[in-house]
Amino acid sequence: MSQSRYATVGTLTLTTADGRQIRYLARRLLPAVPPAPAGRVHRVTGDERIDLIAQQELGDPELSWLIADANLVMRPGELERPGDTISIPGPAVPGMPAHG
Repeated sequence: MSQSRYATVGTLTLTTADGRQIRYLARRLLPAVPPAPAGRVHRVTGDERIDLIAQQELGDPELSWLIADANLVMRPGELERPGDTISIPGPAVPGMPAHG
């Protein structure tokens, strides 16, 4: 199973005026609620990026999208403000390590 945030998003096709077909991903909307209960919180320090937080908290920098979803933000960079406290989700993806 893919760990990508786009794993369950379908593809669409646009046919241009000249007949070309362009395939693209459908829009991915934020979930109405976090995908898993927040297991803990993390206080952001001055030099942290969301990928570094994901590596530290979830064991994989590419899972930063799970943290963004748990905090209901579209742009993960919004979670990089020093002093902010952000929610860290519990395991939501099969095979994701449980840290804590």
